[in-house]
Amino acid sequence: MKSIKTPLINRFFKSCFFRLTVIDFVLFLLFRYYQPLCEPCLDNDWEPCLSKEQYIIIYIGIAVNVIGFIVCIYKTVKNNRKKQQTWHENASHNSDREQNV
Repeated sequence: MKSIKTPLINRFFKSCFFRLTVIDFVLFLLFRYYQPLCEPCLDNDWEPCLSKEQYIIIYIGIAVNVIGFIVCIYKTVKNNRKKQQTWHENASHNSDREQNV
């Protein structure tokens, strides 16, 4: 039985990296939207002013990225083990055929 390969574009749009990039872009837009109108400091002695919403967006972004990377790593390891297991099964099946011939 032949394995059906998915096109590269479909694999890219379904990848964890693309999903995390889209989420980060949305969070960046929200971060910019909630940017308060602060006067720039001429001496650069003051910290940049951030609103409470921006701090929440930063914390949400960090949490989503950490969880997303853990899920991506888990899926990658799971898929690699599955591929390795099917490869071993196919190899043992082929060796059984050769012995029967």
